[in-house]
Amino acid sequence: MFCVCLGDITEHGLKSEYKDYNKFLDKLFQLGIKTYSVLGNHDLYNSGWKSFNELVFPYTSFYYFKTDVFSYYFIDSASGSLGKKQMDKLKELLIKDINPKLIFTHIPAYANGYLYFSMQNTEERNLLISMFAKNNVKALCNGH
Repeated sequence: MFCVCLGDITEHGLKSEYKDYNKFLDKLFQLGIKTYSVLGNHDLYNSGWKSFNELVFPYTSFYYFKTDVFSYYFIDSASGSLGKKQMDKLKELLIKDINPKLIFTHIPAYANGYLYFSMQNTEERNLLISMFAKNNVKALCNGH
């Protein structure tokens, strides 16, 4: 059993807020619940990326793992974009991975017309949605 946090762990990206988050995660861990987190836009404030990378398991903002049933991908969309490097790596991983996939990200790829709450780059968004459709992605879970 595990839990997923979809970002905005902090309000202001402060190290003290990350430490408070980890205290909460320690309580979950004591109950046998491991937590995987994605980076949110609020987590970037006040150089929060550094604290996220230092304090939040698994200490990176783009990662994945596999089980016998699914592959789980955690994507860094906190700035509103994946960027070319992450997009290329994600595409490479998805193509090689035959498992059904679950994707977790903070900023939604689509928000039913509420553009402020979704990825702003329509080309990147369309490429991402197309990539998911072609590579056995079963669900896209977003925060924000």
